[in-house]
Amino acid sequence: MAYQKILFKIFGIGGTVAVWAPTALMLIFSIVGWISSGTFHMDFLLPAELFLIELVGMLLLVFSSWKEGHYFCPLLGLSIGAIASMATIIIFAEATGMANGTVNPLPWMLIVVYSFTALMSLGFIGVGFFGLKFTLRLFGKGK
Repeated sequence: MAYQKILFKIFGIGGTVAVWAPTALMLIFSIVGWISSGTFHMDFLLPAELFLIELVGMLLLVFSSWKEGHYFCPLLGLSIGAIASMATIIIFAEATGMANGTVNPLPWMLIVVYSFTALMSLGFIGVGFFGLKFTLRLFGKGK
């Protein structure tokens, strides 16, 4: 049983780092670019491009929270929401021809993609927040 506690702590730390890494990298690269060039550019699609890292982190957090019994519902709900948003983006881009570049995206198409990208990013931030709370609880520092 002691090895399971250690394993869940490792899963909690690894999952939280994996979920926060793409968002943190996006912010770090934006700030470094802003300082070096004087203009602010943010690659807001970076978390979507690194979705597999986010997915592994979400799976680790959901599994360990399920086994530990803390923060399972919010982690599962936010993870499903983020995955559903990513799936919606992919299906919409394929269905409209945006994915292969056969059509010029109309403004309403961009609004749909950007809206679901924002929802997905909010889901990642929520999973990261609850992952951090879960990990702190595993180490006895959270309530």
